[in-house]
Amino acid sequence: MIQRILLPTLLFFSIAAADESFPFIGFAVGYQKLQPTKEESSNYTPIALHFGAQSLKWRTLFALQYASAYKSADIEVDYIPFDAPFGTPVLRPYIGLNVNYFRYDHTALTDNDGYSFGANIGLLLYTSDRIDIDLGYHYNKIEQFEGMDTMQGATLSVHYFY
Repeated sequence: MIQRILLPTLLFFSIAAADESFPFIGFAVGYQKLQPTKEESSNYTPIALHFGAQSLKWRTLFALQYASAYKSADIEVDYIPFDAPFGTPVLRPYIGLNVNYFRYDHTALTDNDGYSFGANIGLLLYTSDRIDIDLGYHYNKIEQFEGMDTMQGATLSVHYFY
């Protein structure tokens, strides 16, 4: 219950507190590993559509993700701690929190809907004023979903700022 209140609140304040925010749209492909509690893990290659906004220190992201056995809607709030950690503003690391609601189609499970929350870390590479490449890693703990434990994986995204 607290995740349902905390994350939308963080999302609102991160956008509202931004001096100047830059909206974006993007596309992602990833590698996800779902870990059931009683059987072997399953690996998937999801694709996703991203919508979000970014300021100098914060980024909020809404993603619609699809893989062969699951679909999800994710909200992510990231903090960008350094403007120029490597001597250039082109490369910027981030750390954040996320929550998602997903439907996993598996006949052995009694419950196919659930949500997860977790942390993410990544690196933004700005190729131009309008395009960035995002390489991220997500680790989520699955809740209210009998038979599933964790979901983790890497994502490669391209975002266009408009």
